Amino acid sequence: MALFFLLVGLETGASSSKASWRTAGMLASLSVLAGLGFTMSLFIAQLSFVPGPELAQSKAAILCASTLAAMVGMAMTRLVAIRQR
Repeated sequence: MALFFLLVGLETGASSSKASWRTAGMLASLSVLAGLGFTMSLFIAQLSFVPGPELAQSKAAILCASTLAAMVGMAMTRLVAIRQR
């Protein structure tokens, strides 16, 4: 994503005529929404910890982080969509 911002800023790249800062904003907000893919984190936590308080804490932390990623991603997507109007 950083490379995309750099290419848009330098106005280079194959699709620089189609890319804009609005596109970059939407890409950023969608990448935050990608933080919802927490099932792999739950799987790794299940493999890492024996059933007990550590596993419960890790599952709660993963769920909180995924909820936060969803809220931030939705807010960013809405903000970018409003600015595009």
